[in-house]
Amino acid sequence: MLLAFLLFFMKVECQPDNNLNPFFRWEHITMSDGLPSPVVNCIAQDSTGFMWFGTPEGLVRYDGFHVEVFQHDPSDSSSLVHNDITCLLPDSSGLLWVGTVGGLCLVDPYTAKGKRFRLLSADSTVNPDNFIRAMLIDSKGRMWIESAGGWLCLLDRPTGKIRCWKHPGVDQVYYRYHQIYEAKNGQLWIAGRNIPPVRFDPETEEMKVFPTSRSDKRYKREQDGACYLELPTGQLLMGALDGLYSIDKLDGTVEKLHPNTTLFLLPDGPHRFWAATGAGLYRHYLHGAASDRLSHDPDIPRSLIDNHINTLFRDASGCLWAGTRQGVSKWSPAKHKFMQFGHLTGKENSLSSHRVNALAADSTSVWIGTDGTGIDRYVLSERRFVHFSQSNTPGLTGGRVKTLYIDSKGVLWAGLWEGKGFGKLDFKRNRFTMFSFDPTSQMYDWYNDFCEDELGNFYIGFWGAKGVTLFDRQRGKFGKNFWTDRQDPVVSRLTTDLFHDRLGKIWIGTSDNGFSVYNPLSDQVTNFAHSKEAYPEEGVNVVFEDSEGRIWIGGENLYRFYQAARQFVNISIWNQFPASQILAITEDRKGMLWLNTNNGLIRFNPVDYSFHHFTSNDGLQGDVFTQAACTLPDGRIAVGGAQGFNVFDPDSIVGWTFVPRIAIGRLLINGQEYIGRNPADRLRFLAHDENFITLAISVFDYNSPANIRIRYQLEGFSNQEVEVGGGNHDAVFTNIPPGKYKLTIRSTNADGQWVANSVSYPLEVADPWWNQLWFRILFVVFVGSSLFWLAKNRHEKLRIREESLELQQKLLRSRMNPHFIFNSLFAIQNFIYANSQDVAGRYLSDFALLMRRILDQSADDFIPVSQELTTLKLYLRLQIMRFPGKFSSEIFFDPHPAIQEANIPPMILQPFVENAIEHGLKNRHDGRIDIRFEFENNNFRITVSDNGIGMPRQAANASAYDRKRTHALQITRDRIALLNKKFGAEISLSFQPTNPDDTTFPGTTVVLLIPSHPKTFDLPCE
Repeated sequence: MLLAFLLFFMKVECQPDNNLNPFFRWEHITMSDGLPSPVVNCIAQDSTGFMWFGTPEGLVRYDGFHVEVFQHDPSDSSSLVHNDITCLLPDSSGLLWVGTVGGLCLVDPYTAKGKRFRLLSADSTVNPDNFIRAMLIDSKGRMWIESAGGWLCLLDRPTGKIRCWKHPGVDQVYYRYHQIYEAKNGQLWIAGRNIPPVRFDPETEEMKVFPTSRSDKRYKREQDGACYLELPTGQLLMGALDGLYSIDKLDGTVEKLHPNTTLFLLPDGPHRFWAATGAGLYRHYLHGAASDRLSHDPDIPRSLIDNHINTLFRDASGCLWAGTRQGVSKWSPAKHKFMQFGHLTGKENSLSSHRVNALAADSTSVWIGTDGTGIDRYVLSERRFVHFSQSNTPGLTGGRVKTLYIDSKGVLWAGLWEGKGFGKLDFKRNRFTMFSFDPTSQMYDWYNDFCEDELGNFYIGFWGAKGVTLFDRQRGKFGKNFWTDRQDPVVSRLTTDLFHDRLGKIWIGTSDNGFSVYNPLSDQVTNFAHSKEAYPEEGVNVVFEDSEGRIWIGGENLYRFYQAARQFVNISIWNQFPASQILAITEDRKGMLWLNTNNGLIRFNPVDYSFHHFTSNDGLQGDVFTQAACTLPDGRIAVGGAQGFNVFDPDSIVGWTFVPRIAIGRLLINGQEYIGRNPADRLRFLAHDENFITLAISVFDYNSPANIRIRYQLEGFSNQEVEVGGGNHDAVFTNIPPGKYKLTIRSTNADGQWVANSVSYPLEVADPWWNQLWFRILFVVFVGSSLFWLAKNRHEKLRIREESLELQQKLLRSRMNPHFIFNSLFAIQNFIYANSQDVAGRYLSDFALLMRRILDQSADDFIPVSQELTTLKLYLRLQIMRFPGKFSSEIFFDPHPAIQEANIPPMILQPFVENAIEHGLKNRHDGRIDIRFEFENNNFRITVSDNGIGMPRQAANASAYDRKRTHALQITRDRIALLNKKFGAEISLSFQPTNPDDTTFPGTTVVLLIPSHPKTFDLPCE
C-alpha cells in the first residue's frame, strides 16, 4: 500500500498540475471589510456557528455579513490577554479557547471576554512558558496545549492545573505554524518551527523525538515540521517548510512527496486532501490523478487572495476557508454546482469572448460560438481551449457566430450574423469554407439555425432573406425556400428556431408570427400563426420535444402544446416562473427539462410541473442566458450566456440539504447596541420602556448568506410571520406592550430551501414599576392608609365642628334664657311689693312650670310643635299677669296633620313675643298679639303679629338698656343660621309692618318659615 502510494506521488511530481483558477471563484475578507490585520494565522468555528479568525492584531468574529474585532484592553482584566492570536479551539460548552503570545483565555463568543489562564505546574521544577502555540481536545476530551518553549501540557479545565512534558522548543517564534495532531491510535504528533518529528503516547506518557539528518536520507533533512494528516490508508503525512512527506509512525523514516512548503493539511473526502503551501493551494488525489492547483492570479479577480496560505478550515456548511497573509479567502461548494468557463484577459486557455451565442458538442469537445471572436473549441480530456478566429482561420470572414450545428456526418456548421454568411469548419486542417446567400449585400446573410431531416435535406433558418431555405451541402447551392417557392408558405421569413422531431417533421419558430410545422414526407406546411385561438404569442424562441413525445414551446412563456387538440397550456403562468423569456430547452437523462432564460436557469419537472431556479449565486456564468445549449455524449449539459458557459452533470445538481444553525448575532434596544453575553438571554428581562427591539439574526450557512431568507414572528404580539432576505436579516419590533412573548425564527439555507431549523426564544417586557405587584400592594396600602387617615381626620373635624356648633347653640340659649328669667323674677318681685300674694303665687307656680319645661328642652335642637305651643302659652299667661289689661293674645293652630307631627327649635318664638310685649305694646292699653301656626306650600309657617309702634320706631326710641334686651333678636337670627349650617336646613326669618297704613301703630309681623326636613317633618304628597 505504501509503495503504491509513494508511486502515486512520484507520478504526481512528474505530471503538470491542473490549474483550477478559471473554475474556482473565491470570496475575500480583507482589512477593507474590517480585519485588523491582513495576516490570518488560525481559523475556527464555534458551536453556535460563528467563524473566528486569529490575527496578530486581535480576534475577529464573522457571521457572514459583519466583522467584529476584539482586542486586549489594559483596563479590563476579562479582555484578551494579548492581541497576537496564535491558535483557536472551540469548546463543547460553547466557549472559545484563545491562545496568544502572552497566555491562554477562555472567552464568551459574544463578548470575547472571560477567564485568563497561566500555565503553572504543581511541580516546582517545571516552569512552562505562556507563549501558546497550539491546542487540541483529543478523542477522550482531554485538552492539550503546546508552548513555544517546547512544553506539551495537559490542562485540567475545571481546576486550571496542568501536567507538562518537555521536548525541543521553537527558536524562531515569528514562524507561526505549529500543531498537535491525534492519530487514530490516540498518539499525539507535534510539529513546529525547528521541532523534529515528535510522538507522544498519552497512555504510557512516552515521548519519542525522531532524528533528522542531512546525510541519512531515511530521515527528514531539516529539523522542522508544520502539520500532520493521517490518510484513510493509515499513512501519516507531514508538512514542513521543505515539502510534504510521508512518515513512518514507528521509526520516523520519511519519503518526500512534494517539494512545496506545506503549512497545513486538510482532508477532502476519502480520496483527496488539500495542502496549504507557500505557493498556493493544492488538491492531491490518492488514485494517481494529477494534482489540482489554485493560486493567486492578478488577472482573475476571484482567484485566491494570496499564495502564502497559513491555515485551512472547512466549516459545518462545507465552505473552505484559507487564511493568508492578505486576508481570508472563502470557497463555497454550493456556488460551484456548475463548472464555469469565461473569458480571462490575457489567458489563452479561456474563452476568447465573454458572450456565448451557440453551443454544440461531439464526443471530444464542446464547440462555442462567440459574439465577436469566432469559434472556440474546448477539448474535454485536456481541459484546453482552441480558438478559431478571422486572424488564424482562413476562410472565416466574421466573428459573430449566431448558431452551431453538427450534422449527421460530424461536420460543424456555423451561421454568422451581420450579413457575413455561413460555412463549415475543418478544424483538423484549420480551414473554414464560407457560403453566402447574396455575397453582394449584407441584408440577407443573417443565420439563426440549421436542421437536417431523415431524408438528408439540410435546412437553413434565415432571419430575413427568404426565411427557411433548403441547401445542397454537396454542391454548395441554395434550393427552394418556404416563403416564395411554395403554394402553402411559412407565414414569416424571420426564423428563430428549427427543430426536427421524432416523426421527421420540421418545426419552424418565427419572431413575429408564431410557428409552422413542415412534413417532408407529405411536403405540407401547417401554420400556427399568432392569434387568440391559436398560439397566444407572436414570437417563438425554441421548440422542443422531450423523450415522452411532449412538445414544449418557449417564448415569453413556456407552453405545452397538445397537437391533437391544438391547445396551449401556459406553464410559466401556472408556475409563476421568475423569467420573461424562455430561450432554450434541453433534457437530462432523468427526463428533467433545463430552461435557458433571461433570469437564470430553470430545472423543470414535466410530470408534476415543479421547478427549481438557479442563478449566478449557484455558480452559473451569470443570470442572462442565450439560446446556447447542448447535451454532451456523457449526459452532461452545457448552457451559455452573457458571461461565458457552464458544463454540469444534472445528476449532481441535487438540492442543498444543509440545515444551518440560527442565532441572534446582535441586539439593539431603543437604538443602542447591547454589549454582553448571549443576546437571547437579555430578551428575557426587558424593562417597560425597552420596547423598540432590533435583532440581527445570524444564519450560519456561509455558502451564500445573501440567498438566505428568514421568517420571524413574535407570538402574542403579531399574528403572522414576517419574511426578510436579500442580505437584510434584521427582525424589528416597535412599541411592544408589557407581557410575555415567544420569538420564533426559521430560515432557508443558502440554496433558498426552507429547512427544519426553527428556534424559539422567550421575550418578556416588564410592566412599568407602577403596574407591578409590589407597587400595587404598596399603593393599596398607601391609599388605604391615606383614606383611613383622611376619613378619621374628617370624622374628627366633623366631631369637633359638631361639638362647636352644639356649644354655640347652648351658649345662645344660655344667653336668652337668663334674660327671660330675669324679667320673670322682676315681675314676681313687683307682685310681692304690691301685696298681690295670690297673683304672685299663681305667677310663681306658672313660672316654675315654665322653667321646668325650659330646662327639659334646653338640650334639644328640635322639639315637637305641641310642646313649644304649651311652653308659649305658659309664657303668654305669665306676661299677661305682668301687664294686666295691656294686651290680649290669640293663637291660631292649623289642623293639618303634618303640623301635628312637625318639630321646631325650642323657645324660637319667645324672643319675638317678648319683644312685642316689652317694646311694641309698651305705650298701649289695647295691644294685641296674634300667633298663627299654618301649613303652606309644603312648608311650616309661623306668624307673630302685634299692633305696636313697629320695629323702626322701637329701635329709634330704645334706651341703652332696651337695646341690650332686644339683643335677643340677633341671638335668634344666629340660632337659625347655626341650625341651617349644622343640618343643611333652609329656615328663614322675615319682618314686615302689620298695618302699614297706620303711621302711629303700624305694628310688626314676624314670619318664620320652616321647610320640610328630617329634623323638622316629612310632608306627605298632596
